[in-house]
Amino acid sequence: IEMKLNHLESAKKYLLQIYNDEKLASKRFARSTRANYQAREFFSEIALRENKDVSVAIKYLEEAKKYALNQRIKNSLNLKIAKIELMQSDFESVNEIIAQIRASGDEKNEVLQILYLKSLLSSSAEADSLLGEIMINSSSDNFTNDALTLKFLSEQFTGENKSIFWKAYQAYSLYKIEEAILLLDKLYISSKNEQVLLLAGDWLLQNMEFEKAKHFFSGEFEDDTAAEYAMMRLAELKNDTELVRNLLQRNSDSVFSAKLRLLLQ
Repeated sequence: IEMKLNHLESAKKYLLQIYNDEKLASKRFARSTRANYQAREFFSEIALRENKDVSVAIKYLEEAKKYALNQRIKNSLNLKIAKIELMQSDFESVNEIIAQIRASGDEKNEVLQILYLKSLLSSSAEADSLLGEIMINSSSDNFTNDALTLKFLSEQFTGENKSIFWKAYQAYSLYKIEEAILLLDKLYISSKNEQVLLLAGDWLLQNMEFEKAKHFFSGEFEDDTAAEYAMMRLAELKNDTELVRNLLQRNSDSVFSAKLRLLLQ
């Protein structure tokens, strides 16, 4: 709960009780409870959120692997390490980790997700076929929606602008939100693509920086769909039911009408 609320100091106090518990870390209990590896997994995420060096986050995940209850959990922790390495463009390390997971006989769908992200970041021709596999295996999960969005957005840009977009995504994925938003600002100035403003707003919203998010949704949008999306987000942020009703009256057939109706409940 404290992690979800971004109360990191409070979360660390609870986690330290587990981390420093000698009985839990003893040979008898080391792999008999989820608490040992999960505490270190949380510490890894906190390290990233606090913008510590990524090596600190990886160190905690390597520690967590020592307490993994089984190979499946160990593979999940390895995938988290692979994601961090991927966001630093260390493709060689990613390939090594994926090879280890596959050698264990555990072909997780998350492996495809990592490979798909790697193909996008490295401009590999494999991206389309990997996306197809992901959609077949898990057509309705959040990653599939995110994968489609990433592909759509990345195809809006070429050359240096595409490079800036992926640098922003990598920064955001490592919780470097300020750096990510600065890169998106740079990208918008260069491209004038309004999708960039919406993306910046969404990233800030997910980071619970609500006032900053409002700034990006409050601009004048030339594209009608972008304008509708921004207004929907503003209505959501302000909990403005009157605005929601006005939006529905103005365009009841909007692609966002289902979401707007949910805001009235």
